[in-house]
Amino acid sequence: MRRISELQQTEQPRIDGDRLVELYVAMGEAGARRTMTDALEAIGERVTDLFSALQKGRFDQITTLSKEIWEIAMPVGLTSCAFVAEDLMDCAGTADMAATSAVLNRLARVGAASAQQSWSIRDLSS
Repeated sequence: MRRISELQQTEQPRIDGDRLVELYVAMGEAGARRTMTDALEAIGERVTDLFSALQKGRFDQITTLSKEIWEIAMPVGLTSCAFVAEDLMDCAGTADMAATSAVLNRLARVGAASAQQSWSIRDLSS
């Protein structure tokens, strides 16, 4: 009998701690929390839109949405999200459906892991 292994993808997101400190200093705790929450929600909305664009084969839209994610993620220190969004722009530029799909799924995992890690960091600051 054959043994079937199930592979489970996990992501360890990188969050720029120095950038988070800058946000807290500049905006105060409440402002930094709101900014991070808004950024994570905006990224989540765009990831949903990216899956729709992928189903339609709209690589131009994928490039645009990925650039928006990069622009949202970098200022708040969500470096993993930004870097994977940049990889997604590159894949969309080649119109490679398989590569674009794989990287988009990675972006979804990184985004979810970043949100979870972000909440953990915020809970420690309370």
